[in-house]
Amino acid sequence: MIKSLTLYLRRHPALLVGLLASLMFLPWLGLPLFNTKGEPREAIVAVSMLQSGDWVLPVSFGGDIPYKPPFLAWCIALLSWLAGGVSEYTSRLPSALAAIALAVATQRWARRGGASAAASAVTAILTVTCFEVWRAASACRVDMVLTFFMASATMALNRYIDGPMRRIPWGAVALMTCAVLTKGPVGMLLPCLVAGVAGLVARRPFWPLFRSLALTGLLALVVPALWYVAAWRSGGDEFLRLAMEENFGRMTGTMSYDSHVQPFWYPLLTILWGWVPYTLLALMALTAVSWRRPSLGSFSPSTLLTRLRALPPLTLYSAVAAAVIVIFFCIPKSKRSVYLLPAYPFIGYLMMLLVERMRREAPMRWFVATVSSLAILLPAAVWISAMLPGSVAASMSPSASIQFSAIASAALSINGVWALPLCLVTGLWGWSELRRGAPRRLPAAMIATVTAILLSLSSAILPPVLSAKSDKPLAEAVCATAPDGPVYEFHTDPLIRYYTVNFYIGDRMRLFAREMPTNGWIIIDEPDIEAWREAYGDAYTLTEVTPWHRRSCDTRRQPHLMRFARRQAATL
Repeated sequence: MIKSLTLYLRRHPALLVGLLASLMFLPWLGLPLFNTKGEPREAIVAVSMLQSGDWVLPVSFGGDIPYKPPFLAWCIALLSWLAGGVSEYTSRLPSALAAIALAVATQRWARRGGASAAASAVTAILTVTCFEVWRAASACRVDMVLTFFMASATMALNRYIDGPMRRIPWGAVALMTCAVLTKGPVGMLLPCLVAGVAGLVARRPFWPLFRSLALTGLLALVVPALWYVAAWRSGGDEFLRLAMEENFGRMTGTMSYDSHVQPFWYPLLTILWGWVPYTLLALMALTAVSWRRPSLGSFSPSTLLTRLRALPPLTLYSAVAAAVIVIFFCIPKSKRSVYLLPAYPFIGYLMMLLVERMRREAPMRWFVATVSSLAILLPAAVWISAMLPGSVAASMSPSASIQFSAIASAALSINGVWALPLCLVTGLWGWSELRRGAPRRLPAAMIATVTAILLSLSSAILPPVLSAKSDKPLAEAVCATAPDGPVYEFHTDPLIRYYTVNFYIGDRMRLFAREMPTNGWIIIDEPDIEAWREAYGDAYTLTEVTPWHRRSCDTRRQPHLMRFARRQAATL
């Protein structure tokens, strides 16, 4: 039966890829608590949707409108409604489903483009097991959902420009429509730009190509335009200002505040660590290259075009797509590593070609030895941490002690009982394949070992480590003191919010300066207490209720829960 199942999966690589991606992401989504401001910021929009019934432009914190279009919030709200409430799991589920769908779409695209069943499956698996995709697939952020729609649309346009281009590619239109509703017009612009450049490199006539892609892109804007109009009618000039700033100010560097401002070469650097651990294989492969001193003519545009056109069609499109996306995101001042995620499936295909090329070379053996050693050392380090006496943790700083105890607890958790030995076994398997000298099986050992390491991190090691940083205990203390009604917050920085606390108390946080209430509870960071007293101390009394001896995961400062009340006959 096992042999028949193995044969069936080999004949249906898309099913194999989907099952592996599902195992990597779905079971572990709800284990870590929210521990960064980004995840609860997205989840709160879905909470406010379900509470208010406003699915166009819901507000949180009593008046904050969302920074992004609502597609991710729609997905979270719908899944949470079916599940009975918004949780960490339902908030992250759209990203995980998008990663699984991306893996399947990548395999099918590579297979239809002429790759073998094994090569197409390896392309997809390499893509979802690199660090950046693996991380984004388990986070409640727009990045993975946007990546699926943009990358899949780019793949669909690849098939479109290879054909006669007589009909409208409605599949690509639908994918780009969802991409625009997830992030903005860039979800349409970039896939069309990639397809246009690839078509020109492949000598497609300019005007027919331009007309077809322009019509396709404009059709993808129809449905999002309806939402933008409805949101503008609801949010007015404030929404219009925010939409212009997020979609155009971020590109032109004219935002009212600095957001992820980085030098132009920053995206090139993020590719290196985003593709960990396979970046190491690429660097090792440089030792197997026969280096020759290049001539100046080899860098001319005509020479580069000639070499590109000599590549197989799938390799050509992958190279063009990766280059266009990376160069595109080198232009704006605002740069983040996740912006490059739509390029990862195409880089994955090029990485698969490198794996095939290095199968029998020394760099592949070095790389398998490295990841196999890491798979052995990782569980060993966790087990050693669990066996150390408690005095070791007591001698550390409070934050380091919490993290050390969290790592040690991974060895005793239910998932640690199976995940850590699995990691160890795959590491030993990798070393056994190296001793046997069987290059044909080294890629399988490499993929199995990397997958086992990621499974150990997702299921056993990271959940307690990340949860130890969460503000959920602070939210529980707030609920114990103020079980209902609004809870206020005050910051000197207008962009800071207690997103994690607000999520766990059901979107009851309000901005003190916005409402100026008579009395109630307020959370203030320690550095801002004096600023609050200077601004409102003549009109209000302020009393400590619950001191908090840890830094907030959202503000990186020590918060204080306090009670305030307006002084009698006080005026502001």
